[in-house]
Amino acid sequence: MKRIGVMVVLGMALLASGCGRREPLKPVSGTSLPPKADSARYAPNAEQLMRPSAEAVPGRSDELLGRSQDRYDDYFDLPPK
Repeated sequence: MKRIGVMVVLGMALLASGCGRREPLKPVSGTSLPPKADSARYAPNAEQLMRPSAEAVPGRSDELLGRSQDRYDDYFDLPPK
């Protein structure tokens, strides 16, 4: 019976730890955001720095059969001996 009580308390603690309030990102006190790049028009804020670029998360193409082609015979695709 004690084991069930411990599991219930741990489960409640785990659930409570996941329901924290989200706040906007800001630098730690005493520090600042990275400086503006020489070629940039403006310095990005914390939210823009956290957004991944298009190279980091490329778009997905689900059109697999749109460019299908008939396969030709491959004379070098031989079974193993």
